[in-house]
Amino acid sequence: MQLANTKTVRKIVNSILGHSAAYTDRGANGTRLLAWQCGSIDTATVKNIQDIFTLAGFTNRIKVTTSEYNSLARSGGWTYLRINASFKE
Repeated sequence: MQLANTKTVRKIVNSILGHSAAYTDRGANGTRLLAWQCGSIDTATVKNIQDIFTLAGFTNRIKVTTSEYNSLARSGGWTYLRINASFKE
């Protein structure tokens, strides 16, 4: 079992979430940290994405985080879907 590469992860997630704001950060040991910014995401959708990775034989894990909403600045409150991916083709 292995991590899916960044292209594969993007194709899977974009096919389910659509093309929302996506970010990529450099990870350790040849990995990339991919994040999608969503207004909200339900647990069934996260489980669906995780099941696709598992059925395809990948070990990628999903982490869902939320930023706190700041009503004074009218910012924040986003939900982020974060996935580690291999940078190797």
